[in-house]
Amino acid sequence: MNVGQAIGCRIRETLPASLGVLDTFCERIRKVLQEEGVGSDLFAVELLLREALTNAILHGSQENPSKKVHCELGIQDDCVTIIVADEGEGFPWRAAMERELRPLSSSGRGMGILRKYATSIQFNEKGNRVELKRRLVKGHHHG
Repeated sequence: MNVGQAIGCRIRETLPASLGVLDTFCERIRKVLQEEGVGSDLFAVELLLREALTNAILHGSQENPSKKVHCELGIQDDCVTIIVADEGEGFPWRAAMERELRPLSSSGRGMGILRKYATSIQFNEKGNRVELKRRLVKGHHHG
């Protein structure tokens, strides 16, 4: 199956900024991750991917399907890298990173998810591109 251009395990894909494409794309990525032996980290990696893409579609692109969301996923050694960029104005990510988690609020949980599941989070200056890294635990399950 052709998923974008998979080189080793690097996937690059450009999606329309529409939530309608999210499930299909994430299912395809899940298959690739399983084939690559991501194992017990599968849930965390998929959650990070889904969260970053949802933010780019909803907030970055205002769910405007004429805008594009760029996604790159790579697996190297024991690390998965996810890069998601949108064509939006960006957002004040420094303030969002510093904000305390409000577990009961209906929005603003995304940064908490990223902080909990990503080993590192890096935004570009503008805030319309995020690079997430997740170190993989080989061979045994962890929560």
